[in-house]
Amino acid sequence: MHPLRDTHHTQNVSKHKKLNMKTILGIILMLSNINLIAQREVIVTGLNKPTGLIFNGNDLYIAESKGNKISKINITDTNISIKNVITGLNNPVRLALNGNDLYISEFEGNKISKIDISNENPTIVDVVTELQGPNGLAINGDYLYIAQTNANKISRINITDENSVIEDIVSGNHTFHPFNQKLDKPYDLLFNDDKLYVSNFGENNAITIVSIIDPIGTIIGGAGNFNFPIAFAINDDNLYCSAFNPEAIHTISISSSDVTNSLESDFITGMIIKDNSLYVSGGSRFTSNTTTIFKYDLSTLSLNNNFTEEIIKISPNPSNNFIHITGLTRNENYKIFDILGKEFINGRINNHEKIDIQNLAKGLYFLKFENGNYFRFIKK
Repeated sequence: MHPLRDTHHTQNVSKHKKLNMKTILGIILMLSNINLIAQREVIVTGLNKPTGLIFNGNDLYIAESKGNKISKINITDTNISIKNVITGLNNPVRLALNGNDLYISEFEGNKISKIDISNENPTIVDVVTELQGPNGLAINGDYLYIAQTNANKISRINITDENSVIEDIVSGNHTFHPFNQKLDKPYDLLFNDDKLYVSNFGENNAITIVSIIDPIGTIIGGAGNFNFPIAFAINDDNLYCSAFNPEAIHTISISSSDVTNSLESDFITGMIIKDNSLYVSGGSRFTSNTTTIFKYDLSTLSLNNNFTEEIIKISPNPSNNFIHITGLTRNENYKIFDILGKEFINGRINNHEKIDIQNLAKGLYFLKFENGNYFRFIKK
């Protein structure tokens, strides 16, 4: 097949070359080669896939999702040791604290449970069951808000009423048209006054802002436009969000919704702020399991700007004729292939150029740059 050329860059249509299994797995797992830049301190290691974090005084409670338990450490101890709080959970991923009640989302257990942390031998109590992939948790007033990732919706329950029934407040069917914001596999939740910030782990790749005042559940805007936002923390006007592919901590201005800084980081699955420090859970994405709690100085996140030079975006997405590339700081070789690893197009592109996808069949594709970054897009 002859090369297709346009006025912007060279683009070759492949004869559907198959990538090797290692590359296919790389596509599916969205792996990319990133070196750590942001300065951070290791607080404790030896955990079993830590995710959700919550503080009670100087005690940091940790959801060990693969360990199926909640642990805690005291960050003021000279020699920090990990203590088991409760075991026997089913993939605990996020935590929320109300008084002595620690709420736990059990993703594979499809339920929210709670324990009394004032009890040295707490008992697991089911709060609400028969959910669909419960993930992010956030408390506002009398209500516990729950991100149901597999149901593509946000629900809530009144935690002061033992007879309270779970209530859905917003789903993926609701869209805020001026910014085209919608829920797309909601992952983590965080409140800022009466605004609920939601990270979307699906194709939306953005942060959705939901109002909880009348009318409740209205999507009122969005923030950020980067790959796979995961975890949140907030400090003054700064919203910190971890993402991967590539792994980074993004700083977003709450007042303007603009990304003001981005730093290469570890693979971060949870975060929380205490005393001008950002505590995060995670580790290297190239291992089969994450094991560590790190601490970042917020002043480092505010001043270091090593990563903002190249935040690549593709638009429109979905598209039926071309995708426009922005954020490149140099010419990049690229390839486009499907989920089975068949290569369809390859070429070389510069910033603000377009890739012609008119000859692709409808479906999901991956755009891979030579630097290892992957981006998903849909041909419609």
